[in-house]
Amino acid sequence: MAGLKLLFDLSPDPLCLLASNGYFKMANGALMNTLGYTEEELTSAHFLDYIHPEDKDNTTKQLNSLSASETTCSFENRFCCADNKYKWLLWNVKKLPDNTIYASARNITYYKKLQEFIESKENYKLLFYSNPLAIVIYDMETLAILDANQVASTMYGYTREEFLKLTIKDVRPPEEIPLIVDAIKNREYDTEIKNLGIWNHQKKDGTLFKVEIIGHSIEYMHRHCMIVVCNDITELSQTLRSLELSIERFEYVTEATSDVVWDWNLETNEVYYSSNIEKLFGHTPGVNIGDMRFFAQHVHPDDRERVVLYADPVKFGTMKYWTEKYRFGKADGEYAYVLDKGIIIRDKDGIGIRMIGAMQDITELKNNELHITKQKDQLMEIAQINAHEIRRPIATILGLINLINRNAIADKGNLEVLEHMETATNELDMVIKRIIYKTVD
Repeated sequence: MAGLKLLFDLSPDPLCLLASNGYFKMANGALMNTLGYTEEELTSAHFLDYIHPEDKDNTTKQLNSLSASETTCSFENRFCCADNKYKWLLWNVKKLPDNTIYASARNITYYKKLQEFIESKENYKLLFYSNPLAIVIYDMETLAILDANQVASTMYGYTREEFLKLTIKDVRPPEEIPLIVDAIKNREYDTEIKNLGIWNHQKKDGTLFKVEIIGHSIEYMHRHCMIVVCNDITELSQTLRSLELSIERFEYVTEATSDVVWDWNLETNEVYYSSNIEKLFGHTPGVNIGDMRFFAQHVHPDDRERVVLYADPVKFGTMKYWTEKYRFGKADGEYAYVLDKGIIIRDKDGIGIRMIGAMQDITELKNNELHITKQKDQLMEIAQINAHEIRRPIATILGLINLINRNAIADKGNLEVLEHMETATNELDMVIKRIIYKTVD
């Protein structure tokens, strides 16, 4: 989970995870900077609570459209920021296998203003040619490029004059041209700003790169045209793919292991428990299970003082690794023996920021160990009792043999029998002594 949070925070685009009930589970710094909220403020209310009343119905409809077969969708809405002002956000969402919703947002407030400026026309040229974003206008019927600003020329490697001799098919790899032709043919003519998807584009030198296209239809030079903003997301796409792979990897790892993976955020004092905490111990998994008080309450009272950790000593101490065996309370009131291991992640100043670990149920192993110990004690007791009880008559026999006057025995055969009896009895006595020695040892 710590790796997942790190990738979230590294992303330049606003990202978040929504629980299946619509509440925020995680938000990265870019989203919080865009909206002005802290993560605690965001996670305290439902996602729809932040949406402009006029946009709630469409947002709800879009989220409800996610299913097992249709796991992605995109939509725009106005999101209320911390200053009570609204920003237009374009959301791209994906439903994960555990019904968590992964969402990336793009602030399109600027694009909305762009649309207003274009509609007013008086500021069109200034806005178009001086814009810091790559903008292209093309004819929706002929696909001819009718205009492109300097940023677009720099991005694709063409001069403006060269651009105006091209169609949008000329900036696509040949194998994808049929796809874009079909997409444009089926595109409705309206003035609503839309995310037209992520496509592979081709520069003048043949270099391929990924571009996110945001645009809307306009009337230009008395023709039905499309004005698009082209955003190079090659690097972002790689980051997001790494993030997606990390999410999948984390989910698969937690499913593959029988351990309870936990992640203690030493800055917020929140603790995340993987789904195995429900499978093994019957407790509810997730981030919102509470801080270390939940853990302390379920450690056996006799183990609590030895086992329970506190945030400040861990955060400001020097400990790196932690391992303990103790009894952990299940939801049904019973206790399980667990082996718990953790590692503390510290920043460049040595301050602890997270502690990540895995809790393993060793109840069966511990019970077997206790059973073997009990059997061993019982066998030692039996061996000692038997050895002492048997040695008593042996000592008596040896004493009686020593009382016999060998000189008085006239029969040589009887004398040999007596000697053999003495030898055998001494050998038996040595065996018993060795048993006693072994049991004591």
